[in-house]
Amino acid sequence: MEALSSNQQSLRCCETVEDGKVECKCAEGWSCSVTKTDGSKAAGKPFCQCSSGITCTRLEESDPEAQKALEGSDDCKVICKTDAGYTCKISKGGEVKAECGEAACMPDAAGFVALFVLRTFNKREQSAEQVEDCLEKTKMSRNLIKEGVKKMGRLTKSERFPILEGHPIGQQHGEAAVESVGNLKKVMKLSDKDKKMKEFRIYRWSPDNPNQKPFLQSFFLNLPSCGPMVLDALQKIKGEEDSSLSYRRSCREGICGSCSMNIDGVNTVACLKPIDTDTSKPTTITPLPHMFVIKDLVVDLTNFYQQYKSIEPWLKTRKPPPDGREYRQTPEDRKKLDGLYECILCACCSTSCPSYWWNPEEFLGPAALLHAYRWISDSRDEFADERLQALAEDQRRLYRCRTIRNCTACCPKSLNPANAISKMKTRHLTERTREDLEAEPEPRFGQA
Repeated sequence: MEALSSNQQSLRCCETVEDGKVECKCAEGWSCSVTKTDGSKAAGKPFCQCSSGITCTRLEESDPEAQKALEGSDDCKVICKTDAGYTCKISKGGEVKAECGEAACMPDAAGFVALFVLRTFNKREQSAEQVEDCLEKTKMSRNLIKEGVKKMGRLTKSERFPILEGHPIGQQHGEAAVESVGNLKKVMKLSDKDKKMKEFRIYRWSPDNPNQKPFLQSFFLNLPSCGPMVLDALQKIKGEEDSSLSYRRSCREGICGSCSMNIDGVNTVACLKPIDTDTSKPTTITPLPHMFVIKDLVVDLTNFYQQYKSIEPWLKTRKPPPDGREYRQTPEDRKKLDGLYECILCACCSTSCPSYWWNPEEFLGPAALLHAYRWISDSRDEFADERLQALAEDQRRLYRCRTIRNCTACCPKSLNPANAISKMKTRHLTERTREDLEAEPEPRFGQA
């Protein structure tokens, strides 16, 4: 067998055979798009077209070992086995999904090793003893490869969700969702029906029965028949078990902030919180803490929205725009608003703040102050000093913050309200004279 010429190196699916002619010699049923030495084309079924330096072999769903390798891939019918792993070539609908070398329909590494070894020994017609010996070695290889895959996964988490770069909590949500779906598939394979049932303990109270104390009501759901998020579980409970269950929801995409609640002790939005697939322990869902409950998981946000309104969350200017149409700003000034404007007013941060628990009527809370700093930082707004002065006139509105940072820890949009509040304090103090600071009366004992 002769070596391939330089212009044929990009298609190493093919080999040179007798008489010096270049012909297709791929796995059964496949052919490569390569020209023979006589100038004719090698014809055949759809082919694996590889990038330079990668060899491809056809694997079909009917192959028993290929079925193991395709575990977790719902759409692949025919795949290419490359040096780098597996790639889906043909979907069950007949559509070409990806070329060789791209990361699509990738099965587990252990399945790749086992399948590679079995197919290699079957082709060479080795003895059963040799195959068994090689499979014993493969077991060790599986563990090594799995550890390597886990390590690479930790190193490339941000690459799996490039759109969430710079938003660590968002990446954590993405990783948790992927892990939850994977765990859910494992639960679906369990034969014991009881192990598929998940308990949800939900806070219940109705104004129709004011004398009845609040309580936690248990609901049991079959996880394989439910969506992956906590909001999906609430929807299923309300639609199939108890239509009287009350909660807020709207977008399902972590944009509106309506479905904010406390899930297993952490304030978050239910549409971004994956269900814990561990059926041995229940998931507890309660309203946002330290808020007046209207019914079940619905809390009264009137005071929260009034505080947001008090910071005047709109652009304030003294003169019209130069061109009479819009107020412009440079890309650099626009970038300063990143991490501020994304707040969805879900109230997770404010209701997790002890300072807000103690002084909800006086302290504006992290959410309102984050929005205040958003307008103070806006280069188009001409009332930044006045906004800051209005916040600082009453020390309890701004300086009641103790930098506990619960707000930053639980924000579902990975924002940092504590940092924004700290910057406003710094800006306010650096602009005041020493005489102004000394003229202020000292607080009495027990006061902030």
